[in-house]
Amino acid sequence: MGTNNNLPESKRMRIARKNKEEKSSPEELERKNKAAIYLRISSEMQKDNFSIAAQKEECMKYVLEKGFTVAEENIYIDEAYSAKDDDRPAFQKMLADAHAGQFSLIVAHK
Repeated sequence: MGTNNNLPESKRMRIARKNKEEKSSPEELERKNKAAIYLRISSEMQKDNFSIAAQKEECMKYVLEKGFTVAEENIYIDEAYSAKDDDRPAFQKMLADAHAGQFSLIVAHK
């Protein structure tokens, strides 16, 4: 098999990326298709407009449309927490799980 040295740099990079993707372990491929969902409400007033259930439904619809899966343990919910800082238990757990590589996408309702 010949070398790729005569190919343009961009073509060599695409080949290298493709070869790397082909060598991905099943665990890496599975993680690439996993998403997390973050749900939050800060007050009683929001429960009527954007309940946790309504947010979850919209986020799940988006995730599935994009071809991702969500495990129940990757749905993070903070109730009665303001968004003014990140000192929220579920939010912090989600960040830790993201750093641990449990999923490759986070979806939140606006």
